[in-house]
Amino acid sequence: MTVNPIRDGFHTVTPYLFADGAAQLIEFVTSALNGDVVFRLISA
Repeated sequence: MTVNPIRDGFHTVTPYLFADGAAQLIEFVTSALNGDVVFRLISA
């Protein structure tokens, strides 16, 4: 049996972005670059 190290739905490279002011960055990317939010973690 072969094991696929990449989960279904993911590409070989999955970028992550950590930034101060992330809410503003997300707003910019979604509006200016027509981006989609796939996952968002909000910490307290």
